[in-house]
Amino acid sequence: MRSRPKRFHDNGLSLTELLVALGLGSFLLLGIVNVFLSTTDAAQAETALARVQENGRFALDMLSDDLRRARYSGCNSVDGVVTVMASGIDYKGISGFERRGTGANWTPDPDAPSLSPIKTEARNGSDVLNVQMSSRLGQDLLNTNINSSSSSFQLKTNPDCAVQNNGILILSSCLSAHLMRVTNTPNCANPADPVTVEFATSGNSITSITPGYRDSELTEVMSFSDALWYVADTGRQKHSHPVYALYRRVNGGSSQEMIEGVEHMQLLFGIPSGKNTRYAPARDIHPDWDQVTSVRVALLIQSFASVRDTDDTAVYALLDEAIGPDAHSGGKVLRQVFRTTVVLRNAAFDTPG
Repeated sequence: MRSRPKRFHDNGLSLTELLVALGLGSFLLLGIVNVFLSTTDAAQAETALARVQENGRFALDMLSDDLRRARYSGCNSVDGVVTVMASGIDYKGISGFERRGTGANWTPDPDAPSLSPIKTEARNGSDVLNVQMSSRLGQDLLNTNINSSSSSFQLKTNPDCAVQNNGILILSSCLSAHLMRVTNTPNCANPADPVTVEFATSGNSITSITPGYRDSELTEVMSFSDALWYVADTGRQKHSHPVYALYRRVNGGSSQEMIEGVEHMQLLFGIPSGKNTRYAPARDIHPDWDQVTSVRVALLIQSFASVRDTDDTAVYALLDEAIGPDAHSGGKVLRQVFRTTVVLRNAAFDTPG
């Protein structure tokens, strides 16, 4: 006689076991969510910090590049004299301005026509840097000699069509340098063709070049740039934060946004004091810009992602200025101060008055 197999009956989970399982599952799920959120927050904070550091380094690199070229006029740069022929140009090589108050209250007053736009554009409490420099177009470009009675000269080529109407050129030898405004429209149909450059009284207060320049490799032809660096509101917003940026404006043209997230810029200018260097703001240096041998720059850079737990109420030291929550934009964003000191490669000029 065969025996019947035993049957096993699945009675399921009891209510107690189900509640325990749900509790354990919820606890594990909550842990996973917390880890995910923490990792996400950390990643956002790291990304914001990386962006701030990247923007800070780029901004200082670009400013430093212009500062190193300040006052360059070829082999005449070291302790040379630049004769300013062009009208409307106040040649200092380097200078700075400070804005105080909500109006156009400046020290010193940027009264040159090329500086007037910044009176309303630049951010209150942030400094403005003016760098005057030149870039080599080439040596041995003259086709003819230039003497004191010349009103024009000829170049063998027009490299990259850089010589244009109303442009500013510097002619330089190791004995002298002349800064002039081009008053005609040089040919640029073929940059390799010779071009005639005129410097008439319509754009120059001085038209006599003394001493002259020889058609030789000792004469350099350079394109002159008058660059303004300043901080201004872009008019944009990111995550409900106003976006400020570092701007560059060259030869009175349109301002170019260089790096966003730059909230403030402060400057100190170094002049020799015995064996040391004394650093002072623009208001204390003016008008002795020819004595400046180095520049200190400090920038306040912000992120735009809200990665802090609370609003930023910190006070940041930018050289001789303290930028508190009443001056920066606050919010739950990261901020960092970047500083550098740039020694000017070219000695000061004694510009004829």
